[in-house]
Amino acid sequence: MKKERTGCRRIHPGAAAVALIFGLVMNFACKSNRFPEGLSAKFQTNKTEYGRGEAIRLQLSLGNDNEDPMTLTFASSQIYDFWAQDPAGNEVWRWSASRVFAAVITHVDIMPGATIEYVATWGQLNDRGAAVPPGTYTIHAGIVIADQPRINPVTVVIR
Repeated sequence: MKKERTGCRRIHPGAAAVALIFGLVMNFACKSNRFPEGLSAKFQTNKTEYGRGEAIRLQLSLGNDNEDPMTLTFASSQIYDFWAQDPAGNEVWRWSASRVFAAVITHVDIMPGATIEYVATWGQLNDRGAAVPPGTYTIHAGIVIADQPRINPVTVVIR
């Protein structure tokens, strides 16, 4: 009598390892840190020096320099992120750390010659809610796409 199989099939551990390695290699091979052709970005703060506890306004502008509409595709509802590094280069704050994003594919359309802006505020608090000490901080902006391009950071001084 033939025994009937029920349930899920097992994946051979070797095949799973090969698939994982292939996926990682393809992920890293596809990273170029370049913007999609025609996409420009400008990141700025409202000033370069701040008093302790003063809100730091962060503004990321994305522009379509093409003659055709551009669509950016994101793996979730998160489109951008901001983060700050202390003078030693340690990340002390990340805008997205205290937020939850929907796990849905999100498309953002930018018309030819148009610019869209994303604005956030950093209250000079670290991710644990404590005030950061005075010093020079490097603030970064990024758009959360698979081939995440590099956007020039901004340096601010907290007195």
